[in-house]
Amino acid sequence: MRKTNVCVYVCLLLVLVSALEWQVVLSTDHGITGSGDTLVHPNSPAPSPAPLIDCKKECDRRCSVAPRKKGCLKFCGICCNACKCVPSGTKGNKDECPCYRDKRSSQGKPKCP
Repeated sequence: MRKTNVCVYVCLLLVLVSALEWQVVLSTDHGITGSGDTLVHPNSPAPSPAPLIDCKKECDRRCSVAPRKKGCLKFCGICCNACKCVPSGTKGNKDECPCYRDKRSSQGKPKCP
């Protein structure tokens, strides 16, 4: 009977030690993955979200002089929602927004006006 009690205590001790080791691993900056970015420290500033853009307003501006305004607004809206930016001006300036510049149609032509 004594041997059984000792065995139970040893097993409980091993479980507790194992749990403490996991607690230490999870509380480090590297976590289990070792990537270093698994935890956010309470004193660090929160990451700033991407700036919100009013796609309707920006596309109205971008397409204001387009000869085919309806199509321009449609594709500008698609590109704005995907890229979260619209280049300045009514045409050109696409280098300001590489995602907008690089989007292509199924025919390989620029998708964004």
